[in-house]
Amino acid sequence: MVRDQDHTDLRGRKKDRHLELREKRLGQHKEKDDNGVDDDDEEEEEEEEEEEEEEEEEEEEEDEDEVSVQMPVLLRLPPLFSSVVPYLTTLCPDFIIDSHLEYYLPKVVVAAAPAVVVVVVVEVVVVVVVVVVVVVVVVVVVVVVVVEVVVVVVVAVVVVVAVVVVIVVVVVVAAVVVVVVVDVVEVMLVVVVEVVVAVVVVLVLVVVIVVFVIVVVIVVVVVVVVVVVVVVVVVVVAVVVVVVVVVVVVMVAVVIHIRQTK
Repeated sequence: MVRDQDHTDLRGRKKDRHLELREKRLGQHKEKDDNGVDDDDEEEEEEEEEEEEEEEEEEEEEDEDEVSVQMPVLLRLPPLFSSVVPYLTTLCPDFIIDSHLEYYLPKVVVAAAPAVVVVVVVEVVVVVVVVVVVVVVVVVVVVVVVVEVVVVVVVAVVVVVAVVVVIVVVVVVAAVVVVVVVDVVEVMLVVVVEVVVAVVVVLVLVVVIVVFVIVVVIVVVVVVVVVVVVVVVVVVVAVVVVVVVVVVVVMVAVVIHIRQTK
């Protein structure tokens, strides 16, 4: 609107100058006719006036071109692209960003919008697929670990029950032997040794089970952390790619719009 107003003012001044020159020329012709001036002098004066008029027109055109070059480009962006404003002002200081950020975009941006939408949709779909696959892998790993822990616990229970049964049998046999009065000392030694062996076996089994459970928990934690890191990296890379694509498309569209406007 400011540019149109300047062009209107230039055209008005140009028209006023033409009217002044025409009135001046008519007045001079009238004086020459009254004073009886020769035709040759009149033609020379007309040529001089035409030259002056041409020079003034050239000066007016130069002024108009200068105004059109100096006028900044008015760009109105939607709120969606408000984050791109610092890049635009850095790229082209002549830009004036409208504070209202109304929906007025160059045709190049409008034409490039479908491509940007397609790229964003494809990247979102890829990210969703990757996240779903990662979640499925995590679920499978957790299920496998749970099954292994259950199996280990069941085996441990069975072993403990077997050891208890062996101890009971040994005690019963020892009691029978004692009752039968067969070398009490030897029987007691055998019983003590067998009980100690059974206790050691139980302790070793408990230690093995605890170590196995700790290792399984560590493996699960590491797998979950790695999977979460992979998901976060994929999402961050996808978001960065989307932002870069949008910024590049908008900057290219703005530069093309500037060149077309100038």
